[in-house]
Amino acid sequence: MLALGCWQPGGSSPEFSLALSGAITLSATGRVEHGIAGPSADPYYTITLGGRDAPAAVVFTRYTPASLVPGRYLVGEDQLGGDGFSALIIAGPPSHPAGVFEVQHGVLRLRDIAPDLAGEFELHATGFLREAPEQDGWEVTATGWFTTPSQPLEQ
Repeated sequence: MLALGCWQPGGSSPEFSLALSGAITLSATGRVEHGIAGPSADPYYTITLGGRDAPAAVVFTRYTPASLVPGRYLVGEDQLGGDGFSALIIAGPPSHPAGVFEVQHGVLRLRDIAPDLAGEFELHATGFLREAPEQDGWEVTATGWFTTPSQPLEQ
């Protein structure tokens, strides 16, 4: 589900802002990556906020071939077969996370698709902290926004 290394550099710098509260409190800004990923026989679409060096990352994944349009998309583990997204929140850099949380429910609002991809989100997730991986009921809430020039990923 992680597509953290697929950003293709372009002309201007994509941006996101993320506030995480609950079991972990932090804020992060950085790059946005988006596009088609996975094998050509079973492609999926990802939007990744953050990356290898970010203090946090959010990875949205959509398993439907339907095109994105501006609007409201539900986010959660029960959205994998529908028109929504699943999402994962990683607190800390992916190489050394402080916590990993699976989004249970939330909303992703896409304001624009082209020429820029832009939107905002509110996500509610549960997961574990690095210091207590056997306890997976820690809760976090993530809110934020993103915008980026539309530069689809190359496979």
